[in-house]
Amino acid sequence: MRVRKIKEDLALRDLAKVMIRVNEQEALKDQAVRLLSDEMNTFESRYRDEFAIDLFQMYDLYLERLNSEADTARARLEEIRPELEKERAKLLEARRNLRIVEILKENYRKRYDYELRRHEKKQMDEANMRRGEKKITEYRHEFARPDGSSEEQYLEEDTLDTEFPPAEKQKGDIVSEFLDSLKKGRKS
Repeated sequence: MRVRKIKEDLALRDLAKVMIRVNEQEALKDQAVRLLSDEMNTFESRYRDEFAIDLFQMYDLYLERLNSEADTARARLEEIRPELEKERAKLLEARRNLRIVEILKENYRKRYDYELRRHEKKQMDEANMRRGEKKITEYRHEFARPDGSSEEQYLEEDTLDTEFPPAEKQKGDIVSEFLDSLKKGRKS
């Protein structure tokens, strides 16, 4: 990016040099046109009543010289115009390239920030998982059985104690007990 900035500065400097020459030529042209106009007005007002051919010829030569200076300044100005346009185009290209690099830098920065946040989130999730695993391990150690069996074994033993007989056996036993009681009742 620094290289692009330097190129832009060089293009700006070159454009400034050309602009100085253009401004000088425009000033010379404007000065020649203004001087020509002023001299014509002055000559007409001063020598309106009297007319001398020598004075008029000298004045005519002077006006021609002022016209030629103005024309020369215009011609130089037109010669400089292509160079001016070239320098402007170079400056625009340098600015465009610099802007492209700035946009790329901004996009890379956004991508870097996104990846950094994603990485930090992943690390925080892993830390939370480790903390959760540690708490589970601590819980298991806290509720470990004195005989050294694990919690799963303890829970399995607990469920064995609370098991109920299957429903079919209960039905069958109740029915058979009822039938036995009926048989006993008839016999008595």
